[in-house]
Amino acid sequence: ELICAIQLYHLQQKVECRTPKSCTSRLKSVCRYEGCSYKLCARANRDVWRITTLKLEHTCEGSLTHNRHRSANSKVLAHIYASTIQKNPQT
Repeated sequence: ELICAIQLYHLQQKVECRTPKSCTSRLKSVCRYEGCSYKLCARANRDVWRITTLKLEHTCEGSLTHNRHRSANSKVLAHIYASTIQKNPQT
């Protein structure tokens, strides 16, 4: 859930992130572009993720200028379109 939320945020902001460190109890997300100040670190506490470090501002100039955003994977797209399809399955 947390990774999906991070990817949705980056799609909306038109920037890309990567997760250099991730396991069942820890997550680190940084900007794809070197030198950017964006950073998110979180730890799992039972069934809940707790964000320990959050710097949302991107200081890079890496806005989305291409049509291959890495965060636009099947899980994220399914999350985006699921409610629309459930509300109107005929379309």
